[in-house]
Amino acid sequence: TGFDSATVANAGKVTLYSGRTLQVIRSWEGAEPNTEFGTALVFSGDLDGDGLADLLCGAHRGASAGGNLNGQLFAWSGADGSLIYQLEGLTVGDHLGWAIATIGDTTGDSHPEFVVGAPYAGTSGEAFLVNGATGAILHTIVGAQNDDRWGRSVCASPDLDQDGLPDFIVGSPEATVNGVDDTGALQIYSSQSGLSIRQIEGATPGGFFAEQLALSSSQADFNGDFVADLVVGVPRSDPSGLNDAGLVQIWSLASPFVMHEFSGLEAGAKLGSACYALPASGARQRSRLWLSSPNATVSGLRQAGRTELWQFQLLPFLAASPLIAGGIATLELYRLEPFSEATFLASFAGNGPTNTPFGLVNLTPPFRVLPLQTIDATGVHEVQVLVSPHLQGLPVWLQGASRLQTGEILFSNPLASVIQ
Repeated sequence: TGFDSATVANAGKVTLYSGRTLQVIRSWEGAEPNTEFGTALVFSGDLDGDGLADLLCGAHRGASAGGNLNGQLFAWSGADGSLIYQLEGLTVGDHLGWAIATIGDTTGDSHPEFVVGAPYAGTSGEAFLVNGATGAILHTIVGAQNDDRWGRSVCASPDLDQDGLPDFIVGSPEATVNGVDDTGALQIYSSQSGLSIRQIEGATPGGFFAEQLALSSSQADFNGDFVADLVVGVPRSDPSGLNDAGLVQIWSLASPFVMHEFSGLEAGAKLGSACYALPASGARQRSRLWLSSPNATVSGLRQAGRTELWQFQLLPFLAASPLIAGGIATLELYRLEPFSEATFLASFAGNGPTNTPFGLVNLTPPFRVLPLQTIDATGVHEVQVLVSPHLQGLPVWLQGASRLQTGEILFSNPLASVIQ
């Protein structure tokens, strides 16, 4: 973004490289100074119908002549580098193009749509779902509280309202939660109606929850339920009293809960300032994740920054038959490591979460735990349990657990049910 072109200082530059040869294919330069051209980039898929992927580029400080920080978005042809169309913030200071995410085809025209944030639009920030083929705005999302800056992060979402279309996520790391500024929140919206499906709020005051968002693919999700999971950066969290060490959470979106949580180890490192989910790899299909701590100390150099590649084993997947009082229920755990040990946990008190010496459990104490059993080569554990007649009508929360041969404990997705 600080690149000086032949005629414009601090114009910014975007360069496209061949993934095979690392040779430069083409580049684009900003036309104005200090626009932050290229700070938001995403391959959009085919916008113009030529069969090749195109590129979306944000310049959130850019504006046409006479404007000031309206923000701009450019759709560039991947085939020849030409401009397909350009969008601009409607008013001074909108900062359109701060964040961009492609979400897939929602209009049925075989071209992908995308969402773009304008976090300083209005009094609370806005985001727009845009028709990828035409650049027309399909839905406008407006923040609910002053100065929340909705649209500082955006992301695709799996189809959570089950209408057959992908949905989308808008983040607000500065959102006020329970009266505390900058706690952060995100909203998941229907791409068809533009209405909110679900809100998830940060738990750390001042943590900037949802500063960064990344979505796994459904084939590389972190718990094996074939529903894409959400990676959330909380870079100003203070784990273990370390100011701004940062935090990253991996959320299941099928039934929202935190599957993994890991913290920065150094004050000021700001782990979670950037996150990127990669496809699964290897024979065991482990999910992978790039995480950035831009202010981390490296080899004694303060604020040198660090980016790390994390690899995750898929979590066990829990399924259960209907729970009928006086009947037999079947509980099943899939995706287990052969010859590991497994068990099932239950709670009648709630869905937690609860920190235990073995990790985060999505149950509220007291827990009821079945004995550990060794798993055979199939990697599946099945038990049948008698459901007591006097439990009829009670809610129950279930979770599975696996102990690997290394001693590591893995917890499954939680399930909630009511005994019939």
